[in-house]
Amino acid sequence: MFLCLKRLELFLMALLLPFAAHSQVQNLTCEGLKNPLGIETLTPHFSWQNVLRHRNQRQKAYQIQVSTDSLSLAKDVADLWDSGQVESEEQIMVEYEGKPLNERQLCYWRVRTWDEKGRCTAWSGIERFAVGIMSGMQGEYVGLSDEDKLCPAPMLRKNVRVAKNGNDIVFAHVNSLGYHEFFVNGERVGDEVLQPAVSQLEKHSLIVTYDITPYIHDGDNEIMLWIGQGWNRQNVFPVQYDGPMAKAEICGLSQGKWQTLAVTDASWQASPSGYSYTGTWLPLQFGGERYDANVKPEWRQASVFPVAEMRATPQQFEGNHVIDSVTPVSVARQADGSLLLDFGRVMTGWLRVSFDGLAKGNEVRMEYADHMLPKEKKERPSETVSIITLSGMCVSLVLASLMPLLCR
Repeated sequence: MFLCLKRLELFLMALLLPFAAHSQVQNLTCEGLKNPLGIETLTPHFSWQNVLRHRNQRQKAYQIQVSTDSLSLAKDVADLWDSGQVESEEQIMVEYEGKPLNERQLCYWRVRTWDEKGRCTAWSGIERFAVGIMSGMQGEYVGLSDEDKLCPAPMLRKNVRVAKNGNDIVFAHVNSLGYHEFFVNGERVGDEVLQPAVSQLEKHSLIVTYDITPYIHDGDNEIMLWIGQGWNRQNVFPVQYDGPMAKAEICGLSQGKWQTLAVTDASWQASPSGYSYTGTWLPLQFGGERYDANVKPEWRQASVFPVAEMRATPQQFEGNHVIDSVTPVSVARQADGSLLLDFGRVMTGWLRVSFDGLAKGNEVRMEYADHMLPKEKKERPSETVSIITLSGMCVSLVLASLMPLLCR
C-alpha cells in the first residue's frame, strides 16, 4: 500500500512539474502582429494565448514587462513598464500603460499569467516591437526615367558603409509607390511578396520596415531595390507619375540611439531590369509580364521625383507569403504545337519555368486562364499573357500567373 501511494505521489508530481517548468503563454502579438517593426501608435496593445492544462482553466491575472533591452528584461529589469500582477481575464489587446514611447523606438516585452488556482506560469519568451516612422521619412523618391517615361521595373542600388561593431541593429525603411523587393549584398531580405499592401496611392502610401542586421557585414554593403509599377498607375489612381519609385532610409541602432546611414537621393544608381508589362491593369485586362533575357544591367544615375502631399504611414500587415508549390496534373500537346499545362485548380501565384536549348531571340508566349471553354466552342481569350525573349542560354524564370497555362 505504501509503495502504491509513493507511485501515486510521484505521478501527481510529474503532472504538476510541467506547469512550473515551462511557459504556458504563447502566440504573443503586438497590435495583432508578431514582432512588428513598425506600428502606427505610441500606445501599443498586447495579446497572448494561454495553453490549457486542465478543464475549466481560466486566467485570473497577468503581468506584462516592457524594456528597451532584451538582456535586461531577461534579468527582470523592465525600464519602460512593469504592470505588476493585474487581476484580470483580459488577454486580447491589453493596452500599454508605461512610460511615453517615441517613434522609431525598439522595445522588448514578455508576459506571464496566473490561473484560477493562483498558479503562475513561467515567463513567456521575449518578443519585440518597434514604433514606426510617424513624422515623415528622410530621403527622396527615386526611380528611372527614360525619354520622359518611367521605366516600369527598374533596379536601384547604392553601396552603404556600415561599422558592424558600432551598430547593434540595422533597419531599412522602404516606402515604394508600386511593389518592391529588397536585397542586401545580393541576398533577398524576407519572404514576403507583393510589398507593400495596396493603398490610395495618390495621397497615401505605406512604409515597410526590414531588420537587415543578419545581411550586413562590416564595411561596404550593396543595398538594392527592385521596384515594379503595380497599382501606381494613372489609369487606376490620379497619381503624379505613371511609374514606380521608392524612398528608402537605412538606419543603425548604436548605444540606444538611431543614426542614419543612407537615404535615397541622386547618388543612387538605377538600371532597367528587362521586365515590362503586357496589360493595362484594368479589370479583366491586368495582363502579364514581358521579359527580355538579353537585357543586361546598365547602371546610371537614378532619377529623383518630387512627390507632393504624400502621407506615408507604417504598414501594419503581416505581408503576403507563398504558401504552396504545385506541379501540373496534366501536360497536353495542342494541334498548333503549343502545350497546355493544367494545374488542376485556380490560384494566384507565379510560374517557375526553365528553358534550355532554344535559340537567342526566340520568344515563348504564355497565356493564363482560370477557365477553359468546351472544345466545340471558341477558345476564351486570355486575360493574362507573358512573353519571354530568350538569350540562347538556359533561363530560369518566375512569372506572375493565373492557372491553368497555355504555352506557345
